[in-house]
Amino acid sequence: MWGGRAMSAEFSLHLDQKTSEAILDHGKLVYLPWCAADVEAAHDFVFLDVGSVGLAAGPSPATADPFALITAEIAGCLRERCLSRFGFGLLSGVRFPESSPLAEIRSWFLSFCGQIGSTVPQDAAGRHVGELTGIGRGADWFDDQPFHTDGGDLLVLYCVRPASCGGGVTRLVSALTIYSELRKDPAVDVHEFFKPWAFHRGSRPGPPYYERPIFSVDPNTGLDCYFLPGTIRDTPRLTGTVLSKKRLDLLSRFECVASRSGLAWHYALKDGELLVLANKKVLHSRTRYSDGSRCLLRSWVNL
Repeated sequence: MWGGRAMSAEFSLHLDQKTSEAILDHGKLVYLPWCAADVEAAHDFVFLDVGSVGLAAGPSPATADPFALITAEIAGCLRERCLSRFGFGLLSGVRFPESSPLAEIRSWFLSFCGQIGSTVPQDAAGRHVGELTGIGRGADWFDDQPFHTDGGDLLVLYCVRPASCGGGVTRLVSALTIYSELRKDPAVDVHEFFKPWAFHRGSRPGPPYYERPIFSVDPNTGLDCYFLPGTIRDTPRLTGTVLSKKRLDLLSRFECVASRSGLAWHYALKDGELLVLANKKVLHSRTRYSDGSRCLLRSWVNL
């Protein structure tokens, strides 16, 4: 793990010059701003294979019982990669036979995520594993998905089947890099991102909406991000809250920076690959795909 000093707890959420500079002071952060080229140059840090983590002398991952591959060492390696530097890690080599029932794979996945941390419910029904597949979905399910964050400290995705006709490429971008680029634009009032924004609750119990900032500062790890652009834009219609023209413009500028060429790392998950990322440090999206065969399992994990 990168051994930087923890950010001082004295930094407040109002974005004075001292705080702005501290967020980008790499010596005080465990996370670093990065672009796609940085990730490619650090392949050995990002990528792990089951056969190279605690199983070098054991059976080949291609023939081993997948359940036997669940080890605390592997979970720990992935967790470490999410807690420093880029904020994510990728594990390959956990392939199930094509005849394996999805329920069996879900059971393994939930057990593995439990080795990383504590899984949390993803919906009002209390499900801890989400099935991301186009089967039975409407046409808009296949559309290009914008950058956003999810629930929990970590997002875990396991690829059961990639899209057979291509597409569905995962894109990751650093929240710290987005912040750094936004600060360079004189037309952007970055202070506004540190103020409360309204998010509707959908079908979840409680008040119709809650408020939290898009950017905040963690005293130990630096900049955090909570970004759900679709939810923010839908909240006025569903709750009667007001979303100003200024804030709509800021949302668009945020999304333009996140989508800027060269910033996001693009990767097409293959079957048997598992991606773990720090939700508050890395935003994710995916490209459009056209067939319903793609299937990913999703879990949210708290540390």
